[in-house]
Amino acid sequence: MVKRIVTSVVAVAATLLFNATSLAAEPAKAPPASTIQLDRVKVKPGQMDAFKAGIVAHQKKYHSGKWAWRVLDILTGPDAGGFLIVEGPNSWTDIEDRGDLADGHQQDWAKNVEKYSETAAPTVFLTYQDELSTSVAAAMSPLAVTETITPKPFKGSYVYSSLKMMQKAWEKMGWSVGVWSTNRSGKAQVMISYRLQEGGFKNFDKDGPSTREVFDDIHGAGSWHRTMEDLADAVEARHWEMVRYNKDLSSK
Repeated sequence: MVKRIVTSVVAVAATLLFNATSLAAEPAKAPPASTIQLDRVKVKPGQMDAFKAGIVAHQKKYHSGKWAWRVLDILTGPDAGGFLIVEGPNSWTDIEDRGDLADGHQQDWAKNVEKYSETAAPTVFLTYQDELSTSVAAAMSPLAVTETITPKPFKGSYVYSSLKMMQKAWEKMGWSVGVWSTNRSGKAQVMISYRLQEGGFKNFDKDGPSTREVFDDIHGAGSWHRTMEDLADAVEARHWEMVRYNKDLSSK
């Protein structure tokens, strides 16, 4: 009997040791590259040419590879004529390991970009929400409509659950949608990027069921109305823009 017990203990110990060794041998998973840095810039009157030359020169020095920029023209809304500067997506580990860019970077930014800027909104970080999106973070498009939602304090969970329901409608309609949320930077906000397919604005002329019809078909009659009521109570502000990728000003 004792011999059986000892044999069993040895077998269990060997199994645990094997499992522990196997776990130790597995390489650590790389953290997800799902966070972008976003800057919003409006150019001083009469300085557009100088700004364009400066932002290209700055990128050549400091923004290549995973730190390359996508520069977007803002086409509509109060900031029309301005630009969005998108860096990433990268992981937080990438961002930390990049280290301090030192004074040279900031001096070059001031000389080549900030000098010609009328306003520059504070830098924000946004992290991709896979569970609310219909495509991957890196699936950018040349033209997009962005909707920025600012939830009321402590109402973010209502917005999240509503967007989770909305995602099913976007998927059924075949839309490419990316959802980002601010991460430790400024107001809690959600940015939804409706990535327009080939044809750009022509997609707006296509016939088909409305989002409301598809939503009600999935979640039940009247569900759209109830969800909109929930959002009306949970949302402080909504902001829409059309943006277009500017290849000439981008390094990515």
